Amino acid sequence: MTDAPPPPSAAPGRVVLDAGGHAPVLPAARDAYLAALDEGWADPRRLHTEGRRARALLD
Repeated sequence: MTDAPPPPSAAPGRVVLDAGGHAPVLPAARDAYLAALDEGWADPRRLHTEGRRARALLD
């Protein structure tokens, strides 16, 4: 039984589009996610205040 070869090292400036990758979350994406958890809990298709706030976060 042989071990699989190690993965090639990432080149500088390389973009990895693997959904299961281990890239760190960008600070702006983290902030948007936390805001959505705090403020965007409503259904964005509804016209009440909470729904409009959720829609604005999505947009």
